[in-house]
Amino acid sequence: MDRIISLIKDKRIHHVIHAPLSIQNGIRDKKWYKKISRIWHMKRMYDGRKIIVVSNGVGADLLKFVKVRPFSLRTIYNPFHLDRIKSLAEKPFKLPSSLDHKNYLLHIGAFTLKTKRQDLLIKAFALSGLECKLVLLGKGQDENKIRALIKKHRVSDRVILVGFENNPYPWIKHARLLILCSDYEGFGNVLVESLIISTPALSTNCFSGPSEIFTDSMAECLVPTNDTEALAKKMISFYLKPPRVDRSVLERFEAKKIAKEYLKLIP
Repeated sequence: MDRIISLIKDKRIHHVIHAPLSIQNGIRDKKWYKKISRIWHMKRMYDGRKIIVVSNGVGADLLKFVKVRPFSLRTIYNPFHLDRIKSLAEKPFKLPSSLDHKNYLLHIGAFTLKTKRQDLLIKAFALSGLECKLVLLGKGQDENKIRALIKKHRVSDRVILVGFENNPYPWIKHARLLILCSDYEGFGNVLVESLIISTPALSTNCFSGPSEIFTDSMAECLVPTNDTEALAKKMISFYLKPPRVDRSVLERFEAKKIAKEYLKLIP
């Protein structure tokens, strides 16, 4: 779609970019000739255009690694209807008999090991030795590989794959801790959603969104990317003593506030 839109010369058009394009398109890890080709394609689309990014990190990636020179670049975070999310979390819901309220860890994401890193999560959970359950919500191409990893690390009795849920918020509400372990995120919506429902969250400090969500007093909710031991230790620590949720960080993501940012762009 952006390739088509980029052919239209209209100053009213803004391109909204939701992910670090250098990672998504393999620019950082490809051989030089493939890297040049992909950078060229990106620059054809976005050079001289008005760009909106969903996190500061996505914007920095666009400038540094994709070498795009936009006409303008601004960050507008993803919008969240706080009251609606809290209302959905209160919908009638019955936990499976194998789970206890506020006594399981929760991961939500597509089953793609390359980006969401469920392999890291399962290995860290096994290393932690925690006797609680780990619930994985989602589906995707790597489900069979994830099941094999669960068996390999001997946690079949403690890891539950639920599948896709249209309303994941009651699952978040009843969880003790939500965990995101990606190698990269454009933003990390599920982290904000968890905080809205007052469920603590833990994330890898991946490129680029989580560090912009967990700021100031909540920086303890970040662990280094691709560090199994650090993730396992923090799982134990947060399970025994969940971190305080600072709801003041949520105000900047309120949908009404974000809508005003977009309205400012209308000539």
